[in-house]
Amino acid sequence: MYCAHCIGERQRQCVRALDDENSLLLAFMKLRLDCPNEDLAQRFSITAGTVSRIFTSYLMVMYHAFKSAQLPAWPSRAQIDAAMPQKFRDLYPTTRTIIDCTEFPIQIPSDPDTQRVTWSTYKNRNTFKALVCITPSGAISFISSLCGGSVSDREITKTCGVLDLLDKGDSVMADKGFTIKELCEGMSPVLFPFGEQYFMVAISAVNSSLQ
Repeated sequence: MYCAHCIGERQRQCVRALDDENSLLLAFMKLRLDCPNEDLAQRFSITAGTVSRIFTSYLMVMYHAFKSAQLPAWPSRAQIDAAMPQKFRDLYPTTRTIIDCTEFPIQIPSDPDTQRVTWSTYKNRNTFKALVCITPSGAISFISSLCGGSVSDREITKTCGVLDLLDKGDSVMADKGFTIKELCEGMSPVLFPFGEQYFMVAISAVNSSLQ
């Protein structure tokens, strides 16, 4: 199940404490439910330290697996149109992607420069930040590289390469806090702010596509 070159010998020994199925289940439970290591240790009859090492090992395995598969994949215009919910077809038919940034809290770095770069005034703590794009049907289509929490949403959008993936006539939906409209000058994308009415339409459309 795991790639031998992805993890060290000590981590491989910890992975062997559980079979592949249960190790993967443990990793998914940690990701989806954020179960404490002590809770998972009790559930799987292993130590909390072994839980941590198994989780780290499977994160590395999943990273290499998804990277080699080139996921997430940027869908074509035809694929977007084929899966577009009806409410998007009616109201925003040229939508190619919906973008937003998300932040992940991290431990306080010991290096002062790294502390500065990762300090997020929005979260009031040290974070990593990434731009995430989804299709109108709700599938993740793009994830940027991680940046420090001090980097603005505008700068990440400008440098991550997502704007280069857009075709003529595409529209991008973004929160009104994304001050990136000028980045699209000379291009075709149009930015739609998330008003309360639009947000409810988007949620309804995505939910209906999943039914």
